[in-house]
Amino acid sequence: MPLSYTELAEAHHRKSVRLRQHAYTQGTYFVTICTKGRGHLFGEIVVEKMMLNNYGNIADKTWFDLFGTHRHVELDAFIVMPNHVHGILHLSLGDLGRGVRSAIRPYAPTTNAHEKILKGPVAHSLGAYIRTYKSLVTQGIRSIHPEFERHIWQRNYHEHIIRNETELRQIRKYISDNPKKWEEDSENM
Repeated sequence: MPLSYTELAEAHHRKSVRLRQHAYTQGTYFVTICTKGRGHLFGEIVVEKMMLNNYGNIADKTWFDLFGTHRHVELDAFIVMPNHVHGILHLSLGDLGRGVRSAIRPYAPTTNAHEKILKGPVAHSLGAYIRTYKSLVTQGIRSIHPEFERHIWQRNYHEHIIRNETELRQIRKYISDNPKKWEEDSENM
């Protein structure tokens, strides 16, 4: 017997791993976005270096075009891998925004003053930016291959709130070393 609409909605509901009262509009975040089914769409690792194909070039260019020109976002380390991307973004809606590189970086707090639970991506939030990025990459790929009908991205994304300079340095190193450690990477399936 087929499931009702309500049963289908409940079956596909996933519990969010996001902090319930954190708007994700300020702070420093490490983001991983995976392709659907971990498909190798963006290129391959050759002698411990990532070699981007056309789709990988779109994913790379879109990251810098979208985030590099937005006044609320400061770019940091980034890499496109065969089946995922890793990046660090510094988000700020205040005067400590783009271009400020000092010890007074707005690291993300663990709580937020919002009293209500936020539903869906807030404007200028990490979720809104990632949704836009995924959409633009999908459009870019389909613009060169209109017959490409499969989903490109896995649902959702993984984010980690970076809380201090030590953690930031460790994550930058992880990103830069990712191609060298591809054979050991759990994302390499």
